Amino acid sequence: MTVVRDDVVTSVAPSRRAVVVKVVPALVMGAAAVGGVLLAGCSAMGGFGLPSVPPGSIPGPREVLVGTLHVEDNGCFTWSGPGSERRWVVWPRNAEQDDVFVLLGDGTAVTDGDTLTGTGIRADADVLPAWDNRDSQLGAHGRFCDADDRGIVVFDEVARADSD
Repeated sequence: MTVVRDDVVTSVAPSRRAVVVKVVPALVMGAAAVGGVLLAGCSAMGGFGLPSVPPGSIPGPREVLVGTLHVEDNGCFTWSGPGSERRWVVWPRNAEQDDVFVLLGDGTAVTDGDTLTGTGIRADADVLPAWDNRDSQLGAHGRFCDADDRGIVVFDEVARADSD
């Protein structure tokens, strides 16, 4: 280390304390950055947002949909109806995610095991806008949730069925 004092240049070897003071913060910052990157991919809840499209934006015949909402181990929301495998859910624009709950447009919270009723369409994932773009919200999130294998259910409107 070079020290300049009163216009005199002196070379001094850094003390261990000086090295520790400089290295430890760098290691902490590096670990935090790596940890943040690793944790960002751990859950669908970590940054994809709730998949949604405007009602009626996916072409095709509409049907009444009644089935069960599931929260998969990876955080993805799927739906299964009579005779239907679990399909990845694409919600109406007025729905919001709150951890393992979805807040519907009327403020009702739904989660794993709740019965949903609504209108919409069952389809293959490739009907979604920008599905071919793996970096798009629907393309990336859908592939993370196996929508390309599961298929999708797109709700134009949805509600929790009465539990009576």
